[in-house]
Amino acid sequence: MDHPFYKQQAHEYYLKCHNLFEKELAASLPTPYPSVVSETSRNDYVYFEPLHIDQKKLTGPDLESLLNVSFESPSLFPDKNTYYIYDMSQLKEIPYNTLMFQLNEAPKKSMETTTIIMNRYFESRRVPYTLMNLMGEPLGYKQMLPYVFGDTCFVPESGATKKPASWYALHSVSEYVCHAKEKEVSLYSGHYPLLTLKTDKSSFEEQLNRSAHLYYIQSRLRIEYLQQHGSIKMEPKAENLLDRFINTRSYHMPNYTAFDLIFYFIVYCTHKNLTLILGPDNPYLDEVKERFKFPPFPLN
Repeated sequence: MDHPFYKQQAHEYYLKCHNLFEKELAASLPTPYPSVVSETSRNDYVYFEPLHIDQKKLTGPDLESLLNVSFESPSLFPDKNTYYIYDMSQLKEIPYNTLMFQLNEAPKKSMETTTIIMNRYFESRRVPYTLMNLMGEPLGYKQMLPYVFGDTCFVPESGATKKPASWYALHSVSEYVCHAKEKEVSLYSGHYPLLTLKTDKSSFEEQLNRSAHLYYIQSRLRIEYLQQHGSIKMEPKAENLLDRFINTRSYHMPNYTAFDLIFYFIVYCTHKNLTLILGPDNPYLDEVKERFKFPPFPLN
């Protein structure tokens, strides 16, 4: 791509796709963007601004127009720039199962289901989705668990263990605005609108709280691990919605250690297994559980 000819070809191809999108989707974008082509003096790359996706318009002609300007791919690979993975498996009139949106690229469509795509992503991170369920259950979260690992967070819109689901990313979000009358929530990255969800404020904030809770616990474990190996503690910066949510709420928790956290999870699993082995009606169950007491602080 260093040769001027290839740069010009890429630039012209992008402008063609952009003009087609502007023509076919102008009615579905309430705030048309200015020029979305910019070049840096250092690298001379072509950049895409993220598309604003309104869930209630992902149907009929609007969806067809999006598919027309999307690149077909046999396999999709989500990353930190992915902000929405739309499940189309229930739309029998559509020959594709998934539509994926990126911050810095054109949309991509695939016949793969979101289940296959996300499981591949989990395997690439070497942390299976089942671990989120194991971490969430002791905290009181048993359904629709977000996938939180490191600085990334993907949230399912419905139960994702048994059937495909749509996923949106919170790590790319800096602000959100709730529309009570429409029962919608709009997600923003900086001043760019990314996604308008068909959900009410309480449902969205419940998932935000779950995500931030898991993110906070993992951060505590990571910080203490780094400290024990001589690394300098780095305080989290309010760079995304999760950091900001944690800093404003703080969960009213003590400054517990990694050992406290691990011990809590061990005791929870012990109680659960004792109940399975002895039976919930066993008269000695409570007496045995007393030998494995929880730490003196709440986690949820």
